[in-house]
Amino acid sequence: MIVQIVELDWNIGSELELKAQDIIGSKVPPSRIAENPSYFDCKYCTYKGVCFDGEPVEKNCRSCKYATPVENAEWHCGRWNAIIPKEEIIKGCPEHASINNG
Repeated sequence: MIVQIVELDWNIGSELELKAQDIIGSKVPPSRIAENPSYFDCKYCTYKGVCFDGEPVEKNCRSCKYATPVENAEWHCGRWNAIIPKEEIIKGCPEHASINNG
């Protein structure tokens, strides 16, 4: 195993934290990194089928357009107007509306 120790760069760390917050709080999936599925990074991506072949996203609350992350690492459901219990997030519900369908 190879280990590399790098000096902490607070600016890069802050930028990555903001990027993560944008992705988590977004109501739409992130943009593709390429428009062609034969692009090198896309060829080996686990989610290539979702991006290019219209495969459905995994059905859970985090992939539902009604769910929004809130404080204390919780999720709020706009459909039911309630905090989603942690054990239910992975299951989703019958009213699931995929973020891929706008």
